[in-house]
Amino acid sequence: MVKVKESLTRTLNSVRRVRHKIARDPNVKYPIAITAGSLGAMILNEYVAPQYLNSWAEWAYLRGGEFGYPAIRWLERFAVDGVIAGGALTAIKNSIWQDKRSPYKRSMAWGGKAIIGGTLAASLFTAFPYVKSKVVEHGEISNAAQRLLTNKKSLEAKINGALRHKRIHEDAHTKAQNKYSLLKYYSDFTPNLTIAVETIESGGKDLVSPKGASGYMQWMKGTATEVAGLRVDGIIDQTKNPDYSINAAVDWLAKLTLGFRSAQLAITAYNGGQNRTKVLLGEDPEFNFWLNKSKYPAETQNYVPYVLAVKGMLDNPEKYGLKLDQNTKHLACNQVYTPKAQTRIDEIVKSKKISEKNLRQCNPEIKGQVVPKNYNVRYR
Repeated sequence: MVKVKESLTRTLNSVRRVRHKIARDPNVKYPIAITAGSLGAMILNEYVAPQYLNSWAEWAYLRGGEFGYPAIRWLERFAVDGVIAGGALTAIKNSIWQDKRSPYKRSMAWGGKAIIGGTLAASLFTAFPYVKSKVVEHGEISNAAQRLLTNKKSLEAKINGALRHKRIHEDAHTKAQNKYSLLKYYSDFTPNLTIAVETIESGGKDLVSPKGASGYMQWMKGTATEVAGLRVDGIIDQTKNPDYSINAAVDWLAKLTLGFRSAQLAITAYNGGQNRTKVLLGEDPEFNFWLNKSKYPAETQNYVPYVLAVKGMLDNPEKYGLKLDQNTKHLACNQVYTPKAQTRIDEIVKSKKISEKNLRQCNPEIKGQVVPKNYNVRYR
């Protein structure tokens, strides 16, 4: 009984050491892999054959505990650093419950199976880039979510700010689905994805970035006018109106999704540039963002996982303990007036018997005191 207690104490102390190391090291991105390798080594050390294999188990513990994450973070090293995690569960099962040989032989068999399992896992990661990308994607999005959640109140405010325009996003997606029939095959292109884009871009606010990007979806003037067809001039700036800005962004993201055959590459191009993504796809038709992040600016490297992390939160807010207002009401401006000549706002207000506040709220894109000829002015 005393030996069992001592063994458990040593094991728990080892677990604490690993846990503390994970907490201290900001580069550790895959604590599950580390824990798996370390736990396997500790079980081998404490319960299987400590009298024969202590030195090997100590080495395995150090390798699994301290170098497990680069095995997955830098996948080329998986064969060297991942030998413990690969075959741990199968080996433990066979050695403890099924294998009736001596402790020494059981232990050696365990070590051999662990090495074989790790090597097979390494070959899997090397042979299938898709598996690599999914491992990296999961880790990057999880880390992005954790960083965002460090300031939960600020995050909730930004998401709720974007959710005020939920109906605009939903209507824009309906229009895009009707306009582009192939869009139905991209199940990840959803209103929550573009709401997540708005959350990261502006937090649902009308902002102007230091680089000059404007409005709720942060349009650059050239892109807004040439690509999205928005009007941006000295009288009108449609990037300031959430209806125009969001509808144009959803349509543009739909085109990018179809063009690049990926919603993830669409949001990558939205931030990192369409031409850059075109060039990279031209060089490699199987181009994958997660395995080639370094080819994009640092802003885009962070932007994509942040957007996808917020989309995950919108899909399942309870999982993250977020209080989101999913029932926000959009300001409906259903009446339209189209002046046949350039007209002052006070004249429109007087003729329609509405307040200037009403008109300004429905038309935040109007900069000054006049409305251009044949421009649709909305009010309620």
